[in-house]
Amino acid sequence: MVPKKIWINLSIINLCLVAALGVLMRSKIIFDLPWIDYNRLVDTHGHFAFAGWATMVLITLMVFELPGALYNKKIFRFLLGAIFACSWATLFTSPFEKLRNISEYV
Repeated sequence: MVPKKIWINLSIINLCLVAALGVLMRSKIIFDLPWIDYNRLVDTHGHFAFAGWATMVLITLMVFELPGALYNKKIFRFLLGAIFACSWATLFTSPFEKLRNISEYV
């Protein structure tokens, strides 16, 4: 069941990234980091935590626990890939002022 392991590993990578964003948020409170906008970092952390990690884990487990061979359908892998791509696009566009309009549509 290699595809299931790939999607679970990607979900774990997303979890580690959410944790790193959380540490960066807490570091912003303690240390003076003028190049980080705290409010945008909080938004980015929240959006990526739910879209990039929680949704990925839940949908991965739901898809690969479907009865029969339904998990072999390409639409499910397409949906997982689209969720992964959109969450990473939000991660890279949300913290920046100039790209703020792009991240609101993703």
